[in-house]
Amino acid sequence: MRRNIWKELSPDILKRLEGEACQEYLRKLEEFNNVDSNNHIDEEKKLYDALEPEDKAAIDAEFENRSLNDDVEGYIHITANNSIPLRQVSDIQSELKFIAKMQYKYIYPEYSQLVGQPSDDDFYTDYQSNALTVERKADLLLLGVFEWKGLYITKAYHQNKDDPRGWLVCLEPDYLPTDILGVKYIGKQIDQMAFLPFNGLKSQWLHDYLFDCDVELGNRSPRNNNQYVTFRDSNPYNCLPGNLILAKKRGRGRPMLCGVCGKETTRENSMVISEKYKKTRYCLDCLRKMAQER
Repeated sequence: MRRNIWKELSPDILKRLEGEACQEYLRKLEEFNNVDSNNHIDEEKKLYDALEPEDKAAIDAEFENRSLNDDVEGYIHITANNSIPLRQVSDIQSELKFIAKMQYKYIYPEYSQLVGQPSDDDFYTDYQSNALTVERKADLLLLGVFEWKGLYITKAYHQNKDDPRGWLVCLEPDYLPTDILGVKYIGKQIDQMAFLPFNGLKSQWLHDYLFDCDVELGNRSPRNNNQYVTFRDSNPYNCLPGNLILAKKRGRGRPMLCGVCGKETTRENSMVISEKYKKTRYCLDCLRKMAQER
């Protein structure tokens, strides 16, 4: 279930906008916009200057909010149009096929659980050819914050498509997503926006969280500083317990390899021996075997 992706105004601002002064200003502004003329600019300025400071702040917040939401909507349309499979979704049957295809990539959390089942409400009905609503496009693109198994998760934004991480989980106990929370431009164009809902909040990679979670996976031994969680099948969107494994961080520089067995070793578990004009590193196991053979 996706939470709201559009920016919402605070209750105080909404209450101020419902006041008579703000409503009259917005009504007049709409009338001016319906007239193809620039003669109303001075009159509009007079109306704005006559407002109370609190009403001006509410009006400014309203138009800033509209601008941001228009940009978000534009980004969703652009991203959806760049997806050839999503462009082919025109009815419930084609939407079901799209969801089934995405299931192969988004295994756990399951894609179908996040986006829900298709319905007639997913499509506009006032066009000759059915088109997905902008809200449903956001769902199918996995944009925004999703509620999953009592957690709030979001698909991590990557500048690098090869980034081996997939989902972020919010760890703030009182967090409740009510808007887009962190949309920002990374370039000058609308399609260069980034969704960072947990930016500045305490969060963790979902696969790390699930690996450490006793309820989900049973008791795990604590990780050492030189260990990290990775994916058995290399798919960052498959956080099933059996797919999460511990890997060892490699130190800086080239790995220490045994000159006999070729396996990686450490300084503590190996020795360097000078032989004629070169030095060779041997792991302790190979040294014991060589000593026994002599």
